[in-house]
Amino acid sequence: MKSVQHNLAGADQEERNAKRLFARYCFPNRQRFCPRCRSRRVYLLRDDRRRCAKCRYTFSEFSGRWLASMNFSCTQWLRFLELFARHESAYQIARSLDISYPTATRAVFIIRQAILTSHAANILVATHPHAVWGITQNHDRVIIRRLPDLDPEKALFLPIAKSVRAGTIYTNPWQHPDGPFDSLVFRPTRNVLGLKNAQISKLPLAIDRLAGFWHYVRTNRTFWRQVGTSQLGLYWGEHAFRFNHRDSALLPILLQSICALLPPTEPAA
Repeated sequence: MKSVQHNLAGADQEERNAKRLFARYCFPNRQRFCPRCRSRRVYLLRDDRRRCAKCRYTFSEFSGRWLASMNFSCTQWLRFLELFARHESAYQIARSLDISYPTATRAVFIIRQAILTSHAANILVATHPHAVWGITQNHDRVIIRRLPDLDPEKALFLPIAKSVRAGTIYTNPWQHPDGPFDSLVFRPTRNVLGLKNAQISKLPLAIDRLAGFWHYVRTNRTFWRQVGTSQLGLYWGEHAFRFNHRDSALLPILLQSICALLPPTEPAA
């Protein structure tokens, strides 16, 4: 009985420590404010929630942040971020946290949105089902942009060599009016194998010989997997984020991202 009580007390202390850690990232100056109107005139209620004296909004400690997008305890969130930083798959995360696979994939979806809101907000239109992405490496950083003037059907017949891998098409370098891109990436809307005029190459492309990000992509065995069309931009965006921060500790960056306020027009997913 004492052992059980000791374990429960340890778990409670671990949760309090994790909550304090997240609070430091959410409120660097320790000043609470209303997530709806940003007023600092808030007061504490008996149930540990707060109420805004200006707009009367009642909220919990982490309301309005990516952190509140999942029904995770702070301990679960911290453990999840540690696993995600180590590049564990959703399946491995589900097993480690003893949660369902759909729950793990939803958490991965949320952290991808969170990190890209902070570091590459233009990728967040990735839920667009018919997007074409331009990817370029500028010195040691990768930039991914959605090209709104192109859709997969148009991109499929551009006069440029293409390769298909894991259901995704990537191309040789392309000169776009907005600037040159090392490659275009998109998910075709139909089966392209054997399609005339699509210029699908069975040989390596020039892009396959580039170093940096493309070497990282080419040699990463876990990168090439079937990804849903609406997830493609988020997926490539995550890998660009990892490449851009390859010499940095990821956990502090992930903590900062998950503790950020949700964009005004962005649903919590």
